[in-house]
Amino acid sequence: MFAGFLDLARKDVEIPKNAPKEYTRELNAQFIEKYVRNKEDYEFVMAEPLRMSGIYWCTSALDLMNALDRLNRQEILEYLRECRRDDGGYAPAPKHDSHLLHTLCAVQILIIFDALDECDKEAVAKYVKSRQKEDGSFDGDVSGEIDTRFSLCALATLYLLDCLNVIDEEKAVQFVLQCQNFDGGFGTRPGSESHAGQVYCCVGALAIAGRLEEIDVDKTAMWLAQRQCESGGLNGRPEKLPDVCYGWWVLASLAILRRLDWIDKDKQISFIYACQDEEGGFADRPGDCPDPFHTVFGSAALSLFGCEQLLEVDPIFCEMPDQIEEVDEAQLLNTLKEMPSAEHSLTPLELSAFDDCATALVVDSILGFQTHKMFKRTRYLKNENGRAIEIMRKFRQEQNCKAVFQDFLKIRSINKFLLAYPINKQKEFRDHVVRFLQMFSKESGFTIESCSRYSQEDKKGAKLVATKYWRKGEHLTRLYGVVSEMSVKEEESILRPGINDFSVMYSTRKQCAQLWLGPGAYINHDCHPSCQWVSVGKTASIQAIRNIEPGEEITIFYGEDFFGDRNERCECYTCERHGTGAFTGLDENSDSMSGSSVEVGTTEERAKTRYGLRETVSRLNRLSVPR
Repeated sequence: MFAGFLDLARKDVEIPKNAPKEYTRELNAQFIEKYVRNKEDYEFVMAEPLRMSGIYWCTSALDLMNALDRLNRQEILEYLRECRRDDGGYAPAPKHDSHLLHTLCAVQILIIFDALDECDKEAVAKYVKSRQKEDGSFDGDVSGEIDTRFSLCALATLYLLDCLNVIDEEKAVQFVLQCQNFDGGFGTRPGSESHAGQVYCCVGALAIAGRLEEIDVDKTAMWLAQRQCESGGLNGRPEKLPDVCYGWWVLASLAILRRLDWIDKDKQISFIYACQDEEGGFADRPGDCPDPFHTVFGSAALSLFGCEQLLEVDPIFCEMPDQIEEVDEAQLLNTLKEMPSAEHSLTPLELSAFDDCATALVVDSILGFQTHKMFKRTRYLKNENGRAIEIMRKFRQEQNCKAVFQDFLKIRSINKFLLAYPINKQKEFRDHVVRFLQMFSKESGFTIESCSRYSQEDKKGAKLVATKYWRKGEHLTRLYGVVSEMSVKEEESILRPGINDFSVMYSTRKQCAQLWLGPGAYINHDCHPSCQWVSVGKTASIQAIRNIEPGEEITIFYGEDFFGDRNERCECYTCERHGTGAFTGLDENSDSMSGSSVEVGTTEERAKTRYGLRETVSRLNRLSVPR
């Protein structure tokens, strides 16, 4: 008891020397999976009053880990149906009363599982409206408790359902503003003590309403930054112990305010890592027992810092929110051409994002796995892969580019993606998608297939194959490579050695690096190639340099030193047939490769390879493109 008393006086914690120093994704996923499965455990049974929130924590955690398939979707959706109440809200469990908090959780779960059509939006909106008071505040349920948490729950729920107009939004905003204190923080009600959780709720509510400019952003951010303890952890109030969950409340608030760099990132990450249990899951502090609540928010906090093992997270919703606005279909569809112009104005960053999104829609939907991506952490399809697969099956049967692109626009995550760009860029994205659709056109003369030849792709890649006889000199008119010149600054900000520099060429004429993407990026190297690149504006078409039989792979020659000196690590079909390149038995650990993502070795080894686009002769000689 005395030890417990002393614990109350502590203001920080010590991180054990043997604490975890990296994110243990698989163990954390197993922890959540086990928690959900063991429904007879004491902890699970006693958590019934929080069950809906618990399901959200588990669902969102696995969603961030890209492991949502470990949950039983139908079982969870059936549980949500049982929790739907006659007043339009959702309860935490069957036979309980509805509550704003659990109503938001239910809506977010439905969005994560792409099942929002099961939600009676009108009924939910009516329920949320019924919880607003005359002063603009919201109570959580019939008990009448007023809290700024419920202001966020109300605004977030209605935002996700596109029903914000049903409440008095101005009064809701004014109530939140009244809850700000002189120190920059926010409390549960006007005059209440500032608390990091309430700051998150109020900042999130104001962000949804588009009213952040009405607060002193720097003052609030300073209060948040002062929550960092010497251990690196963040607390909720002055003089309190740090807690992993505040790694989310504080960091998400700073992210919304665009002040995430106001805290010591490395020390905070170290603290979060240390709160992981050796058997999986996060606790509030190092050495304590893990639970789903701290696991989701610890993971989400790391996602804000760009943890490679986690997908991106929205700082307001702790998931990728549904999108309310819609793109202008008419402008995009009326000018769609099955043979897009070879010209484009895409920057390397735009080309990278467009290529990732287009391949996720078109190529990955057919091949059944994720092909090469420039930004591997970004998820362009929010659990809507099934819809993309159905759309592509329809395209292969009907061959209608306009119809399939119109269907793509109905996918919420694609709609969200496009709304970040002006209409002229949206049209360029459309053209890029159409280029990839040509892979599955019956008129193209080629298609894409899976390929297990190359160790750089962990034996799981793709290749282009002819579907008709091509004569020497013919142009494969529907097959493009899309080119964008890169400045040194763009190289540094976009490229990661051995991770996404798989398609960077060097122009000897322009003396600059060029990013080559589009369908042509799937053309593999061969030391006895069948084709060559031909420049066409800012794209590159493909020309046969020898006759190509149906079923034969379409290949080009990357360069004499692309796979090390004299291509000593080349794994192409010709090298295998002749016993040269990687098939001569050379030591795989040789350091003759310089910065290529196509070298032999493990993913981890390749990631450590030094990228020397300008520093190494072998890199400069990989491919000389006379332009």
